[in-house]
Amino acid sequence: MNFSKVKYIYLCFTVFFSYSCAIIKAPKGGPKDETPPEIISSYPSDGTSNFKEKKIELEFSEYVNKQSVYQNLFITPEIEFDYKWNRKKLSVNFLDELNPDYTYTVTIGSDATDLHGNKLNSSFSLVLSSGSKIDTGIITGKVHGIKFENPFVFAYSIANPDTLNILESKPKYKIPIGKSGEFQIKALKDGKYRIIAISDIFKDGIYDIDVDGFAAATKDFTVKNGKSETAIIKAGTVIDTISPKLIDVNADYNNILIAQFNEGIPEKYLMESKVFFSDSIAGEELIISSVWSKEGEHDKLYILPESPMDSNRTHTIQIETVKDSSGNIIDRNNNKTHFIPSGEKNDFKIEIANFSHSKKEPYDITKTISITFKYPIGNSIAPTAFDLLDAVTFSKIDSDTINIDCGIMPISPVQYDIYPNEEIQPGAQYKIDFDLSKIRNPYGAVGQDTVISYTFKTRAKNNFSSVSGKLDLKTDTQAYVILTTDKQTYTAKVNPDNTWKLEKVLAGSYRIDIFLDLNTNGKHDNGFPQPFRHAEPYYRNVSNIKIKKGWDTDDVQLIINDE
Repeated sequence: MNFSKVKYIYLCFTVFFSYSCAIIKAPKGGPKDETPPEIISSYPSDGTSNFKEKKIELEFSEYVNKQSVYQNLFITPEIEFDYKWNRKKLSVNFLDELNPDYTYTVTIGSDATDLHGNKLNSSFSLVLSSGSKIDTGIITGKVHGIKFENPFVFAYSIANPDTLNILESKPKYKIPIGKSGEFQIKALKDGKYRIIAISDIFKDGIYDIDVDGFAAATKDFTVKNGKSETAIIKAGTVIDTISPKLIDVNADYNNILIAQFNEGIPEKYLMESKVFFSDSIAGEELIISSVWSKEGEHDKLYILPESPMDSNRTHTIQIETVKDSSGNIIDRNNNKTHFIPSGEKNDFKIEIANFSHSKKEPYDITKTISITFKYPIGNSIAPTAFDLLDAVTFSKIDSDTINIDCGIMPISPVQYDIYPNEEIQPGAQYKIDFDLSKIRNPYGAVGQDTVISYTFKTRAKNNFSSVSGKLDLKTDTQAYVILTTDKQTYTAKVNPDNTWKLEKVLAGSYRIDIFLDLNTNGKHDNGFPQPFRHAEPYYRNVSNIKIKKGWDTDDVQLIINDE
């Protein structure tokens, strides 16, 4: 028997078994650990100059989730590295030589956790220099309204801004953003920098359009003698550059079509789309009576042909000019499809799909009252108020029920707005009856002999407040003031004399934002990556404003906060 071989196998097994037993896991039982981890020492120390070595070390106060640390470890300017662990100590090994006379920042983001999921209280930074001087330039700032994952600030050194393409270039500095939105870009040389805030979903250190949320700063920043202005950024969303596509047509009936898109389309653009409908074999264009969309189904366009389709023939639908909420026009290579309809006919039963005031809570007296049917009613080619007026009874419920004259405005073949011919009263109760037997479908058939009733209340007058003030900002550009809570948003257009006012505001503590509408579209623009465009000027008031129920708050002086 070969004893040496047996001894060797036994030794290998023992080493493997010992290593397996040494895997670090969170202990079971005992009080819940809620203590955040800390970095208690580093080599070299923060602010070291003339550093020529290829390794740094960071020691944590406890065992940590190694993967979370690695995912939140960043070195700027970027340099290739690998790492290894020795219990609570992390060694970071540079795979390349440090550039001469460069200041580097090693950052551990605040999303790094211990074994129980407790995060660092704040990001950790270690600054060191390969030369005799530490660059001390700094840009501080804050990103407001962060709602995306993996938020980062990217900073690009720009000697020539016109040559920078953010879609192709990695930033020189990449800084994770903490919960507060505040950030510091440290160890900068004097010079000019371009800053964006993104959600680096892939954590690949480059902005990926159509994937990462994006917002540019309102201008570029110059570091001079180590100092710079504060950067204020309003967080943005993912920029959509992908054109919508027509992916299917549902023709389960021979008298209605449902065109299906790959994404939601704003109702306005659906209704403005150009639809071409034809018999594929004969090449004959067929007439469409109407098109409409349904609430909550904005990826669909409903189409009513003037006459039922022949279920033995192939038909073609082509849709043009439709565009999504980002303004991308439908892909011309994916805007047409062929289909054979079913032989079954839809009888367009009169059914109510939605009523605007069907919930129990009180409604704002300014909220539009509207009714939406499942299918078109009346003359679907040119719907009029007469298609519905005789079927509606509008009444106020007091000690007696008082009928109120009302008008009706057709919005689409399926949606109608209803407005009383007298002012809606706050704190009152109303009822609207719909007699389905007096409503006809496009083929002239009436609904069943049924009355559908809806009762709703309006908010009491003292539920509302008003707020007004003056903006101390000299500009010829149209400005807007926005009051926001987690549930409510109100927008006021600033008058030429810099005054502004909001009526019918609910009580609450409101954040106040101000922006300058450079492109006159009535909303804040977060900029664009390529060709690059800065965000519109944006400011946040230094403090919230508390609005009391039923009180008018006047003479609010807005103080611009650049921090």
